[in-house]
Amino acid sequence: MENRKTLKKTQQGVYYIEIPRNFVRIARWKEGDAIEFMVGDAVTPKKDDLILRKRP
Repeated sequence: MENRKTLKKTQQGVYYIEIPRNFVRIARWKEGDAIEFMVGDAVTPKKDDLILRKRP
């Protein structure tokens, strides 16, 4: 399983990242779920959270 993905940008200026299907299953996300973005220091992980971090 590949744990690194590259941040991409559409021609309309929207940033996105492709998340592998098995990660979504692990986090129990489904299409239509609202996903919240927070600064890492402000997060206390909860069960089924999927944490994305910038790698050096």
